[in-house]
Amino acid sequence: MAHQSLMGHINTKQEVIEAFHCFDKDNKGTVEKSVLRQVLTELGDIMEDFEIDELIQQADLHRNGQIPYEEFVNLLFLYDGH
Repeated sequence: MAHQSLMGHINTKQEVIEAFHCFDKDNKGTVEKSVLRQVLTELGDIMEDFEIDELIQQADLHRNGQIPYEEFVNLLFLYDGH
């Protein structure tokens, strides 16, 4: 199911996951919190800082600054209401 994502394009979950893969330098399925913040700030829809902080906090499951991006994409799709 496709929908208007936070990235501003029509994407499926799999397409967004594949896009995050390019930021996964170690091929571990994670992206650094700082990189994620930058992507959301520069490439995504306009979001308030508190919204970005909330999403990152929810996605940082191990509280180590490494965000599992498949789980994060699931949160994005829930956040968008789809």
